[in-house]
Amino acid sequence: MAAPWGECARCGFKRRLNELTKEWTGLRVCLDTCRDPKPAEMKAPVVKPEGVPLPTAAPATEPVFREDYPIPPGEDL
Repeated sequence: MAAPWGECARCGFKRRLNELTKEWTGLRVCLDTCRDPKPAEMKAPVVKPEGVPLPTAAPATEPVFREDYPIPPGEDL
């Protein structure tokens, strides 16, 4: 049994439906002549997760202030 007929949305020729393909634009076009590949700049960008710590990173620590550390005279802030 032969496949039903369809029409290419780009060139208008009648073709069998198994010779047509649905393109990224949503149009049903000829598989061999009218198909337009999706441009590379329209592909989704590669996204890497943010805020993932490095495996060699040191843990965050609180600063240590010593009350008994003597401040020499003249070095007062």
